[in-house]
Amino acid sequence: MESELIRLSKIDFEETPGIVYFYGGEEADRLLNDFDNYPHAFVLGALMDKQIPAERAWAIPYKVYKELGNFDIDFLASVSLDEYKEMFINGGYHRFNSDCATEFYEAIHKIKNDYDGNAAKIWSDKPTSKTIVKRFREFKGAGPKISTMAANILIRQFKIPVSDYEAIDVSVDVQVEKVMSRLGLVSENPTKEEIINKAREMNPEYPGLIDRTLWKVGRKYCNPSNPNCGDCPLNCECNYYLGSSNHSNETNNLKIISWNCNGNFREKYESIIKEDADIYVICECENPIEYDENDYLEFAGTNYFWTGDLHYKGLGIFAKDNIKLEPIEELNEKFKNFIALRVNDTFNLLGVWAMGKDKEKGLNEYVEMIHDYFDANSQLFDENLIMCGDFNSNAIWDDKHKAKDNDGNAKNQTNLNIKLNNKGLYSVYHESNNEEQGKETSTTFFQTRHLNQPYHIDYVYAKKGAISEFEILDHWIWISLSDHLPLVFELD
Repeated sequence: MESELIRLSKIDFEETPGIVYFYGGEEADRLLNDFDNYPHAFVLGALMDKQIPAERAWAIPYKVYKELGNFDIDFLASVSLDEYKEMFINGGYHRFNSDCATEFYEAIHKIKNDYDGNAAKIWSDKPTSKTIVKRFREFKGAGPKISTMAANILIRQFKIPVSDYEAIDVSVDVQVEKVMSRLGLVSENPTKEEIINKAREMNPEYPGLIDRTLWKVGRKYCNPSNPNCGDCPLNCECNYYLGSSNHSNETNNLKIISWNCNGNFREKYESIIKEDADIYVICECENPIEYDENDYLEFAGTNYFWTGDLHYKGLGIFAKDNIKLEPIEELNEKFKNFIALRVNDTFNLLGVWAMGKDKEKGLNEYVEMIHDYFDANSQLFDENLIMCGDFNSNAIWDDKHKAKDNDGNAKNQTNLNIKLNNKGLYSVYHESNNEEQGKETSTTFFQTRHLNQPYHIDYVYAKKGAISEFEILDHWIWISLSDHLPLVFELD
């Protein structure tokens, strides 16, 4: 009997071809689909698709096009490697900007030299599946995953004719691994080889057939900590769903988003919930009970905490119904723009929105306020804490903060970082990117939404190893909604 996974994958494969959506935006997708004029856009996008969300990776060719104003292969080849590196680093295109800029540059020259400037020659001669994968493997930075993924998209979605499908394996990523494991097709912590071999066993004529179905199910239904099993089209053969009805208190892989929404959150929340986090820490949001708007109230539900002096601008923490939130008692309550909660009886979460000085409450401004909170609530700060939000601070402004803390040290970002490090808490961004405070290569804030005024002022602090995934979402998408970019992270 044919499995439901194979059946649905065959239906997906037989769909009439149309525009292929990479979700980088309408204009970006149009460029990636223009095989008549810019087939190299697809190749370059595929090479970028590693260790960052697919939407962000596939948008990179369009970002280069917008920056340069021209995407002809000859023009791209005239741009120097140093210019590409500067473009990638200043634009924050990728997690590994220098390396990916080099791969982008070398791919352009390989297409120009080996394929006469026409990337379509990689696939236009009806090659064997093994040949098309081999051709992609020859590009710098293209391992088995990228090569089979690119070949699979060309065959499955663009309907590029090939002589066979046997060498098109699944492209193993977090979605494929998660869904196949929960279905019971592979072990709980499978190797890539185990996943690939299982796909070959299931459909030897075309092992990669199931790739897109697995990816879509993983993104839409099979969430790490709160899977929507009831609506999943594969639940009829899923060990995870059939074997247990209670996964509500899982903490591993809990997804959290921290974002200063720049106000008017009741008209923006629909954009952020597409990221499907379990918890949202939102600065500058409205108090839901003050607004008679059913959609916003429905989003907030009853599982949230909000604080602030102004009903239209405060700090809120919103969670899915299956997440247990409890306020932490015995803390100094004069600090309005901090929320400390116990989550799932497992860890503590501190949301932060550092604002300007409040003379009436005797509160210092920005990072000095965080120092004051730390000194007043030092018992909260240990390795069981995750701290995130808009700190409004960076080490480049250390000299502006002259006020002293209880130990006589300046209340600046560098000394705050030292305090937190001494408590076993470290900036997740700086640890994962091996960067120094004040020398960040990625931006979280664009002053007045101007791209030429970038700063890094939003942070996540946790003990080392507590966070498995961390990402600053793409400014090309989010700058239209806020001057801050969302920080997305998952607990390990």
